[in-house]
Amino acid sequence: MKLKINYNYIYIFLLISFLFLWDVNFLILENLKYGNLFDKFYISLRHLIIFLLIPIFFFIKKNNLYFSIFKIFNQQRYIVFFFFFFLFHYSFSNILYSQTTQFNEFLSLAFFIFLALIYSHFRDFLLNNFDKILLIYLFIFIFFSVFLEYKIPNVGACNNNFYLTNFFQEKLKLNLSKSFYLENSHIGMMMPAVFFSAILIINKSRNYFFIFLCLLSIVIAWINSSTTFFISVIISQAFLFFFFYKKIQDKFWIFSLIFFLVNFFIFFSNANCTRKITDINLKNVSEQKISNEGGSNKLTSIIYERSIIISLNTLYEHPIGWGYDGMYKATDYFLKKTEHENVYHLVKLLNLKDGLGNFFKLVNEFGLFSFFIFLFFIKYLFKIKEIHPYNLFIIVLFITQCLRGAGYLNGGFAFCLFEIFYINNIFGQKSLIK
Repeated sequence: MKLKINYNYIYIFLLISFLFLWDVNFLILENLKYGNLFDKFYISLRHLIIFLLIPIFFFIKKNNLYFSIFKIFNQQRYIVFFFFFFLFHYSFSNILYSQTTQFNEFLSLAFFIFLALIYSHFRDFLLNNFDKILLIYLFIFIFFSVFLEYKIPNVGACNNNFYLTNFFQEKLKLNLSKSFYLENSHIGMMMPAVFFSAILIINKSRNYFFIFLCLLSIVIAWINSSTTFFISVIISQAFLFFFFYKKIQDKFWIFSLIFFLVNFFIFFSNANCTRKITDINLKNVSEQKISNEGGSNKLTSIIYERSIIISLNTLYEHPIGWGYDGMYKATDYFLKKTEHENVYHLVKLLNLKDGLGNFFKLVNEFGLFSFFIFLFFIKYLFKIKEIHPYNLFIIVLFITQCLRGAGYLNGGFAFCLFEIFYINNIFGQKSLIK
């Protein structure tokens, strides 16, 4: 029995590593020369999830499931169809646009397929252990926020001169860093989903230690705030209320509404927060013009303008998209046009592969096909009969990272894609974890 419990906590840590610890990277080899592939080799903690393939392999071997792709993927035929579409679309778009297959694209695609296999077997484990996953994650998040201090200033465009930051740092003499995350916006990408699902957990079970961790984590998120965090909370609250106001108990709406109003007030009372939204120039978008004001604090807004323009350009000129991991190809194609020769240099260097948001990445890589993914997401919302904290986490994470994301393989976004294609309650389905 102890062995099983120990294995379960190993599984939990490996899942946490992919969902939340993706910003932690280690340099393994430097000045590595192997052809023209790369000169540095990093490993991220998110890659540790690959070890979950070991129990899956033994499960497949034990049950002799080698000869059916659907059985290998735990009867998740929609997930199988989904990644086969990825493979076919990637190959077809490369042939159509005479693009060469890059080695890093092959590695990324292989990792994506491994994740699909892992999710097919561990999804129910995620669902059943999600409260433990959040509790352990919040403890790790707070621990590193207290004890890990970055050399770079802990301010951003949103929380610069933020009164809550000054209160903790000047009055309480307590520096709460952004933990293991590299940017404030990365906290904003993850924590709204955590907090909404945590409110539902607290609503069902009063674990005072968990409540304490949540409250302290909210303070850390506010101190290291970003426009991403506040906008995600505001939009997610409206989205959840529209779809689920009859499916979730009133206590959840009371607590979440208080959380929403506090964040709404903080966001709109701070011009540093709203600036990244108000600085987006829709006239530039309509004229497909990239501003040359990148040297100012408008850089993020200009990159959003760039992503919108490139997405519209892709739908018009390359309607089937550029293929998996092809966002940088779409960006490079657009910026090489003569009218963009004098664009501010950082606009040509930053967020080339993710476009700042996974909505733009999906549209550029899959063109018109990307809208089928959004339709499946809406279908998923209507399909849910009983709301579980994990459902809320996936929904808010999908919304948040469509607004501000770092690709499919960071921040657990791949799990959002697999969840909307996951098939529940397969009769006679064998289980890896009893």
